[in-house]
Amino acid sequence: MLLALGLARRTGLVDRPSERKRHIGEIALSGGIGVYVTVLTVVIGTITFANVPLPPFVIAILVLSVPMLGIGVLDDFYDLDAEPRLIAQILIALALATLFDVRLIWLGDVLGSGAVGFERASSIAFTVFCVVGALNATNMMDGLNGLLAALAAVSFAAIALLAGDPATVVICAAFVGALLTFLSFNLGWLGNSRRLFLGDSGSMMIGLALATLLVARSQDLDAAISPVAAGWLLGLPLLDAAIVMVRRLRQRRSPLAAGRDHLHHRLQNLGLTSGQTLAAMVGLQTLMVGIGLVAQFSGLPPWIFFYGFVALAIAGYLFDFGLLPGEESFRTASLAPTTLSPTYERPYAASDADPASREPAARRIGASDAWAEPAAESDQLRRERARSAAEATEAD
Repeated sequence: MLLALGLARRTGLVDRPSERKRHIGEIALSGGIGVYVTVLTVVIGTITFANVPLPPFVIAILVLSVPMLGIGVLDDFYDLDAEPRLIAQILIALALATLFDVRLIWLGDVLGSGAVGFERASSIAFTVFCVVGALNATNMMDGLNGLLAALAAVSFAAIALLAGDPATVVICAAFVGALLTFLSFNLGWLGNSRRLFLGDSGSMMIGLALATLLVARSQDLDAAISPVAAGWLLGLPLLDAAIVMVRRLRQRRSPLAAGRDHLHHRLQNLGLTSGQTLAAMVGLQTLMVGIGLVAQFSGLPPWIFFYGFVALAIAGYLFDFGLLPGEESFRTASLAPTTLSPTYERPYAASDADPASREPAARRIGASDAWAEPAAESDQLRRERARSAAEATEAD
């Protein structure tokens, strides 16, 4: 991770504050590169010293992560439009399905009307759709310090637990260890000067690894993970992405556009701090992964868990639009910065209905505030203003 940090500083691969990105200072965006190098080192070391054979899906993760990191780095540098990023994702997913033959060929009885299967062409198309969805789901979830890394670590641990074969356990353990190491940098445990972000390169690489593992281990002859359980193991990123994309399409916006309308933003709008939001999201992810384990071992029909996931997504969508009892629609909630946010000045209160009678917004500073005015002026600045006023008085 330290090497990745130094690389980012030398190349200018850093994230700068903006209205949407509310952290303080320039933060290195090379966390994903650090995670990949760590995983690659562990896997190569294991196959060298423990003689663990590598199945095609592990090779696919190691090989296809390179172009995935590449397009992510370009996005981090140049803030690419959604279209070229989407094309690159489709090509990588297509390579996964065709070159490495990691694809979805059946889903089981997820609809309650018999097993759902695919011919080769439809199998490739559906695999590309699902993998691209997973890439964007993890990319969208990387909006709070430690969030995606923590959620992904829970998923990787569950996959290792269910699969049990040496190759899957090795690569999942490598990802868990790399992500926990990344968290120590990302959350500032090693000092603010060593903070790292995953960047788009890291978030999409993690999505590729999760999607590849879930597809591969749910479709082989000794499938260790049922297809319906796989969706629950991806968990919260998949659920949040589904709700956000439907909402944006309803609002006639691009489903892949950047925005602060995800679940973690909305929890902060309700007054939770960044730490509380992170804890709540990890708790929800653990619960969803737990439901996936129940789907795997309970023997209940798969359609129960599929429709349960759909019902949860619909409930989240309706709740967001104020159609169910509870909090007022999140659409009217203000945007909350993270605990690393710089402060901004907003001239008027958000609740003012009459533009002619607007009053200045309250001066507030805190993690749960939508906006905050700049910190009090320094003593030196006050002294300079007082001296200027005195000089003006003497001149009069």
